[in-house]
Amino acid sequence: MSETEIRSLLQEFASATRTGDFFLDHGTDDFVFIRPSGNPLDAEGFSAMFQSGDLTVHDSELIALERLNFHANIAIAVFTMRGNFTYRGQHNSDTYVATAVLRNIEGEWRFALFQRSAGSTDLSIWKTLAD
Repeated sequence: MSETEIRSLLQEFASATRTGDFFLDHGTDDFVFIRPSGNPLDAEGFSAMFQSGDLTVHDSELIALERLNFHANIAIAVFTMRGNFTYRGQHNSDTYVATAVLRNIEGEWRFALFQRSAGSTDLSIWKTLAD
């Protein structure tokens, strides 16, 4: 179990150069992405958003890995990100919190679930939890 491996995957996801195939390449067969609206997508649906031109990522950044817990072959990560993107013609610049559940399958960490909050997250609240 390696924090370095998980952090590396999160950095790769945060890269503005990632493609819509990220979760096809790094997700489990039953992967689910839950959007801020609460609507789920599988890895193919996430990829289709990019392929359709509906989603264009201009800039993205992993701000902090707030929590990382390991339980046997499962890792639960909570992290904050900043994203600058256009979705269906609407420009968004968001700071958000995401939760990911990853499974270690044959020595490789893969995303099983990724849930993204709405933007405009108050990051100062995380500091109060750490104190």
